Amino acid sequence: MYPIQTKHQPFSFYIIVSFGQWIFSALEVIPSLLIGDMEYLHNDYHCQVAPSSMRGSLIVCVLGFLFPFIIIACSYVYTIYYIRQHSSTIITTKQRKSMRRDMIILKRVLIILTLLTSSAAPHAFFPVAYRFLGSLPTCEGKWVYDRCSQVKRHGKQSPVDIHLLYHSENECVTMYGTGLDHLHQQPKSTGIN
Repeated sequence: MYPIQTKHQPFSFYIIVSFGQWIFSALEVIPSLLIGDMEYLHNDYHCQVAPSSMRGSLIVCVLGFLFPFIIIACSYVYTIYYIRQHSSTIITTKQRKSMRRDMIILKRVLIILTLLTSSAAPHAFFPVAYRFLGSLPTCEGKWVYDRCSQVKRHGKQSPVDIHLLYHSENECVTMYGTGLDHLHQQPKSTGIN
């Protein structure tokens, strides 16, 4: 709106901030690593916090989402509080409009931060689901269960074997030596309708 004097940060400042962020993200993982909540994922070839670990998921939620959100939210809430306390000293209507616009922006930022923090919900949901169901819910697991139950209907598996098949199609093929290719074929007509 109005031309103002802007001050640009030097490039070295951004380099320092980048290294600081990198160090902070490394420090964030250390508690889970020291406690032993990290798990090697054979299919993805990397380590991450075990989704079935309640303690590991809570550490990730607190350090990765909740702690930064609380700091940012407190800063914005204090800013809103400060603006409202000092609004009586504002005299001009231009300044009032500017302050009202700033309040709207701050409220929108808080809403966005709340939505961003809600992305941590899977870290809270998966351990609870693991405790109740005994396994982690996955879309792939459901698909394999359906495919293997089709194999069972054709007389290839027993109901006890189906509980062992929950993770991938490769397990179904290697554990039992039955390829699933015959499921894509149409059943032969027996002539009886």
